Amino acid sequence: MGRKGKWEYFRAIYGRYQKADREAKQVMLNEFCLTTGYHRKYAIRILNGPPPGKRPDRPVRRRGLS
Repeated sequence: MGRKGKWEYFRAIYGRYQKADREAKQVMLNEFCLTTGYHRKYAIRILNGPPPGKRPDRPVRRRGLS
C-alpha cells in the first residue's frame, strides 16, 4: 500500500474511530495496523491526533546575512 492509499484509508477510518467505543476501537486499530503496516503505538497516536486535513505550510526560514 502506498502513501496515498494509507492517507485515504486513514481519512476514511478517522471519524468512525473517534465515535467508537473501546471494543470497536480495538478491532479497528488491529485492522488499521494490518492494512497499513504501521506499529500499534504510531497508529494510536495518529488516530487520536488532530483531524486529517491539509497541514499548514511551513514558514520559509532564511539564513541571516551577517
